[in-house]
Amino acid sequence: MLTHAYRHGGPHITVRTTSDDEGVTLSVIDNGDGVPAALVPTLFERFVRGRESRGTGLGLGLVKALAERFGGSVSYRPADHGGARFDVRLQHPDAAGTPGVVV
Repeated sequence: MLTHAYRHGGPHITVRTTSDDEGVTLSVIDNGDGVPAALVPTLFERFVRGRESRGTGLGLGLVKALAERFGGSVSYRPADHGGARFDVRLQHPDAAGTPGVVV
């Protein structure tokens, strides 16, 4: 997500974490133009790229697959002051109900 923000977002990138009793959220926020509305519905599908992208279209799809493998999720929304915000939500291991995963 950091590479994605660096390549496609504005010059300022914020990384933020929050936690609660259920899990943790990692947010990557940039001040670029945000994601075009037409791209949002397919944003996390593999091989989907924006018009001017030089990438393969795999990055956000892999983020989604990894987050889901660990019982989590990933989401996009426009940042509060313009730009893009991507959140990865991971449950605490006890809350996820998933067997121990070794990486």
